[in-house]
Amino acid sequence: MANEVVVECGNVVDILAMPIGLAGEVNHLLKLHNLSAPVMEVKGVARSSWAFFCSPREMAHGKEVVKTLAVHRIAHFGSGARVPLPPSPAGNGHALRWVVQPSQAPLPLWATVAYCALQAIRR
Repeated sequence: MANEVVVECGNVVDILAMPIGLAGEVNHLLKLHNLSAPVMEVKGVARSSWAFFCSPREMAHGKEVVKTLAVHRIAHFGSGARVPLPPSPAGNGHALRWVVQPSQAPLPLWATVAYCALQAIRR
């Protein structure tokens, strides 16, 4: 889409997107560890999700973790994925907004966000 601002995942940033209820728990768990991630809400026609920005997934974290997350509707956007950012129109009836604004703080590790998501799932 013309005039949209996008981030390309893989070199500097990856994204883990999940349903809002689960995402709220993940955000809370990150805060308990004194961590914060930029979080973007993707409002859809049928449902909305939050997208957590984190460092790129290292290959040491196997595909099994990604598969486990996917079972719980957690999507991993990694190498080569292009994701629109607010205030870009996302098309397909989606609206984007920042829940947690990006800051100068380093991004949390992919493994940390994934671990918090797995912990939230097990609650």
